[in-house]
Amino acid sequence: MSLPALALLDVVWPRDALTYPPTWKMWACVSPRRLWFLRINTEGGAPGSVRLARADHPFLAHDSYLGCHGDLIEVDEETLRSALVAQARADRRGIIGKINPALRPTIREAIAQSSRLSGRQIAAIIAELDAADAA
Repeated sequence: MSLPALALLDVVWPRDALTYPPTWKMWACVSPRRLWFLRINTEGGAPGSVRLARADHPFLAHDSYLGCHGDLIEVDEETLRSALVAQARADRRGIIGKINPALRPTIREAIAQSSRLSGRQIAAIIAELDAADAA
């Protein structure tokens, strides 16, 4: 399987080896160039989570949350490819959807206020969001 051409806020559904126990988790790409992702969770109690309404995101089974507070996932191409290939359902192996672009300002604000991301990470993600808005 070739790695899909990721764009900002594209969503993939790999086997997430960084959770305990490892499980299938949706990730949203916040830096296609760096292969940085944030998890999408069904529970949004954490500060800095951005609500993703099911009505605006047809790939979701129910309202969920983008964890903008931290837990940045950084993978290399081979790790991402392997995680996507491990997905048993063919319809979940590549890009399964995209975060609604109307949420970019809310995501930008949540990222900017993160206490878990480094200043360098915040600046890089916000620069990619700004570039997408300028395009």
